[in-house]
Amino acid sequence: MSSRGEFRVGLIFTSDNEVQRLTDRFTPDDSAMDLSRLDDAFQRAKFKEGTNAREEVPDGYYDTQVEEVRLSKTNRTGNPMLSWKLRIVSEDFEGRTLNKIRVITEKTLGFLKEDLARCGIQLTRLSDLPLHLEEMSGLKINVLKKTKDQWTDIYFVKVERAELDNIPF
Repeated sequence: MSSRGEFRVGLIFTSDNEVQRLTDRFTPDDSAMDLSRLDDAFQRAKFKEGTNAREEVPDGYYDTQVEEVRLSKTNRTGNPMLSWKLRIVSEDFEGRTLNKIRVITEKTLGFLKEDLARCGIQLTRLSDLPLHLEEMSGLKINVLKKTKDQWTDIYFVKVERAELDNIPF
């Protein structure tokens, strides 16, 4: 960090993938932030017993809840991708997150369509997807985390949809 309190990280791109400008991660206002009111609580805070934030969540089945769904682009190719941030709610590794990333290409459209259908999203046109991202927030999904070689995949096994679970019979 420079003496002015600035630290430059990252780039901002235009829609044509041209570099527009550098982004400022830290600003002079950030460096002057007073955190002293939290000092005592910080000293008393303990790590959750039995978990380590750097410890990898092992392969297996986990009950999760969708915390966030984002549509963005890959850094390398600029292909669109759909990202789910999944918070583990089952006892083992509770509170940890898993990220499911689905890069969208012609070859992956079938997999994407299956993921969306499991989440209760039926689209006629893919261009309507941004209108339905919020509908997936809060869904409870049982997932399988599976690693092969250096690749990790997250598979949706069973999705609980509130509207289906609350239908009286």
